[in-house]
Amino acid sequence: MPRPYGHPPQVVARGPRGFSVLVDGLPLFFPFAEHPRLAEAPAEQLYHIQRPRHDELHWPALGLKVKLDRARTPPDGLLPDGPAGEIAG
Repeated sequence: MPRPYGHPPQVVARGPRGFSVLVDGLPLFFPFAEHPRLAEAPAEQLYHIQRPRHDELHWPALGLKVKLDRARTPPDGLLPDGPAGEIAG
């Protein structure tokens, strides 16, 4: 079982261009253009995230690991398709 770091990562919004994950209270944006396997993932697989290292997220059902430095900060604190807290369609 991977050791957790900080707060568990949590998907907070998903839209047509990407999704945002809260990591240690900060929203990080993952564009689907850069992560096509995540774009095709069913919601239950996308939302099941582990953090085995301080600088990495892992989607076990997809066999995919992504370094946190590959994420983007949403512009002006916004999530992909709406203000913070809004789940994008």
